[in-house]
Amino acid sequence: FVISGCSEKPKQSAFKIGIIVCPTLASQLDIIKSASQAACSASGQGDVFIRALKSDNDTDFRQAIDKLIKEKESAKSIVGFVIGANCSTDLKPAIRKAVITGHPVILFNCDFPESKRDAYIGMDEISAGKMLGQEIANNAGQSTRVIVMITGDESILMYKQRASAIRKQIDMSANVNIIKTIINKNTQQAARELSDFLNHTPNIYAIVSTGDWIFKTPYENILSKYNGKIYAIANTKQAIDALKAGRVTALVVSDLYSEAYIATHLCLMRLQNQIVENPKPIKPVLVTQDNIKEFLKKWGKTMLVKPETSNSEKQDTR
Repeated sequence: FVISGCSEKPKQSAFKIGIIVCPTLASQLDIIKSASQAACSASGQGDVFIRALKSDNDTDFRQAIDKLIKEKESAKSIVGFVIGANCSTDLKPAIRKAVITGHPVILFNCDFPESKRDAYIGMDEISAGKMLGQEIANNAGQSTRVIVMITGDESILMYKQRASAIRKQIDMSANVNIIKTIINKNTQQAARELSDFLNHTPNIYAIVSTGDWIFKTPYENILSKYNGKIYAIANTKQAIDALKAGRVTALVVSDLYSEAYIATHLCLMRLQNQIVENPKPIKPVLVTQDNIKEFLKKWGKTMLVKPETSNSEKQDTR
């Protein structure tokens, strides 16, 4: 499809898109809202309705979907959904319910292919892991370095791809070793494990995280006493604020503006009975102390990386 920069106000339309985001993405709600509204304006049709959830569970997502369907159907509107989810929560039942009742569903940030969603747009997770692993290796110099990795449950594809790519890149470096991996299935337990390890193991060169957990309590308290380097794949406001403040060495972020814009565009296509396919993953962005100022000039205002697309715009005859 073609990405347009048009900023005209949308025409009156029966197309209504419910944007539902998990608590993790709620810190970047302004970016998601701006991008989805821009997609509607560029197409000249459609309106968006934003719901940021306070808790991360299937019931809350299902209730938000049901409420939007009832509200908009009573107004004789055609409703589609764009959902930004957290992969730690199984949303397949909630998504399936929307799909089987005839409502298009496009996912971003985290995918659930078995849910029968119409399409998914997200970051290239393998490239993100490779990018962060390479940055760690580049900064390590010639001395032998040991690092700790905190990752999510690797039965979840996102975390498996990120962690595997980081490991592969680190293994190619002769002087950097991952001395310990902590699985963040339970945040309180994982944070205690990290604290105990740091207390008994001196000279840890860096901590690398495949998610945003380390910018939240209880990790915050632990890392405030840690003097080594911190690397992460995360794009929450807390993560970017930590980089701005100099507490983080580098972040790999996904282009949330592009994800929300493209997801909304795909949803509008489905509402017009066009077949959509998954676009190519969006390239990740490396943000460091050297480029944070330039990054912030564009972050949340426009697409950081020109997307590569591969979806069809054929008419859906089903």
